[in-house]
Amino acid sequence: MITTIGRSRNNTLQINDESVSGSHARLEKRGETYWICDASSTNGTFVNGRRVGEAQLSKGDAVRFGDVEFIFEQNQLVLASQRPPKTSEPELGTNRSGRGTGLKLTKASVVAVSVAVAVVVSLLVIRGNRDNTLDLARATVLVMVLDGNDEFCGFGSGFLIGDSQTVATNHHVIASVVESVPDELECKNLAIGISDESGLRVDRFVDAQVLRSDKKADVALLKLFELEDPELRPIPIAEGEPRLGDAIRIFGYPEIGGVSLTVTDGFLGGIDESESVPLYKTAAQIAGGNSGGPVVDEKGRLVGLAAAAYLDSEEVESIGLIIPVRYLVALLGQGG
Repeated sequence: MITTIGRSRNNTLQINDESVSGSHARLEKRGETYWICDASSTNGTFVNGRRVGEAQLSKGDAVRFGDVEFIFEQNQLVLASQRPPKTSEPELGTNRSGRGTGLKLTKASVVAVSVAVAVVVSLLVIRGNRDNTLDLARATVLVMVLDGNDEFCGFGSGFLIGDSQTVATNHHVIASVVESVPDELECKNLAIGISDESGLRVDRFVDAQVLRSDKKADVALLKLFELEDPELRPIPIAEGEPRLGDAIRIFGYPEIGGVSLTVTDGFLGGIDESESVPLYKTAAQIAGGNSGGPVVDEKGRLVGLAAAAYLDSEEVESIGLIIPVRYLVALLGQGG
C-alpha cells in the first residue's frame, strides 16, 4: 500500500506549501512496517529532524516535508498542528485503520474489523432528510482492490448508480486494475463490500469488474456480479448544479474508525479551478478511504463524488474536493 505525498493534486496526500515538491515522498507499507521514502524532493524529507532517503517509522515520529511537519500515529500521518492533545482515557486499540497493526486485511478480515468497531462510528451525522439516510448508507459500498492471492492492495468507496448492478467510484481507486501502477502490478481484482441492514458495516462481498473509466475526470463505473437485494436502492442524480452554500452530506468508508461507514456533513464552499477539471470545495471532512463515495444534497440526490482532501499547512484546516456529478453522467452516457 503506497500513499503519495506532494503539492500536486494527483497525490494521495496533497500539501499546499511552496516548500513541498510536486511529488515529494511516499509512505509505503512493507509487511507489518511503514516506511517514508523521499522522491528526490528539493527541500527534503526529515524524520525526527534528520534528513532521510528512506526510513522506517514508529509511532510518534515527527515527519517533515520541506517546512510542513506531521506526526506518525495510528499508521497514518497527522498534521502536527492538528494532533489532538493526549488524555488519560484508555485507547480503544491499535487496529484503527486495519493497516500496519499485525492484521492481514482481506475480504473476511474487513468484515470482522467493521463489526468490532461499530461502537466507534461517532462521526455518523444524520441531518436533513432522516428517512432516506439508511437508503443512502446501504447504497454506499466499500471498494477493495486485491491481488491474485486475494490479499489487500488498497480500498476506497463507491455507490450504486442507475441500477443495483452498477457502482460508481473514482478512477484513482481502481487505477491498478486498468493501468500498470508501480508496486501494484498484481492488483487486478475487485471485491465490493455491501452493508448489513443497519447500513453501518460491511457484512458480505461480491465480485466486480471495471465497466469503463475516465482518468482525467477521475470517475469510473464497475459492474457487479450476483448481487440481488431488493432493499438496495441506487442513489438518484440531482438535476442542475448545486449552489454556493447548499448543504451536502458525504458517505463513505474512510480508514478512520476501522473502515466502517461514516457520514459527514457541510456546505458547498466554492470551486477549485486550478486543474483542467473544476472541482467543488467543501469544509466537510474527507479522509483516506472516502474517495469515490457519494456526495448528496439535502434531499439525498447525488451532486458529486468525494475525491481528495486539500491540506493547506498555513491554514491548518483541510478542504475537501468533490468531483461534480456531470462528469459521472457523461461516463454513464457512453454506454451502449
